[in-house]
Amino acid sequence: MEIKNLNGKKVIELSELEYNDLIEKANGIDRVLSTMLEAQDIWLSDVGKIESLKYSLIELLSLEWSSEAYRYVPRAEVATLKLKRKKRLSK
Repeated sequence: MEIKNLNGKKVIELSELEYNDLIEKANGIDRVLSTMLEAQDIWLSDVGKIESLKYSLIELLSLEWSSEAYRYVPRAEVATLKLKRKKRLSK
């Protein structure tokens, strides 16, 4: 997977395998949500599946948790956010 900036927009280029992996994850989320809606209850196994899908997407998209932004951001942004915070705190 490659992320590019084109005309001020982020463009994600995926290989066929990565594209199919995203499709599988979308279908996995759909199956879990369908089960949850049918049961009208949150089953522990479904919560585990959602958590697993979350981490798969984080890894696939090369994300990292940023304590500065309190959210997942592209790995390249983490160092930038830390540097900005360090500069802000040193003033």
